[in-house]
Amino acid sequence: MPVVSGIIAAAETGQPMEVGSLLRLIGVAILFLGGSLAIGVYLVPKIMKQLARLRTAGVMLISALLFAFLLSYLANAVGLAAIVGAFAAGLIFSSTPPKV
Repeated sequence: MPVVSGIIAAAETGQPMEVGSLLRLIGVAILFLGGSLAIGVYLVPKIMKQLARLRTAGVMLISALLFAFLLSYLANAVGLAAIVGAFAAGLIFSSTPPKV
């Protein structure tokens, strides 16, 4: 996904995509996805378990949305498309039990 967006961005500017920038983009994407998945799979279930104790309507949904926005912001900050962060958040939340 990040590679395709990089190629499209290069095509829009009319400049060829350099191999070095393509490899950098792939490396950043792998590090971001791997790091966010490694940390998220460990932390998110614990955080969600604590939030479930609040027994407030919508707290799980709001926290999941905030987490997706946070990862989207972080992905954008490292030079990836924001959708990559939202994708990582979806992968992390898909591994959490439905009722924590």
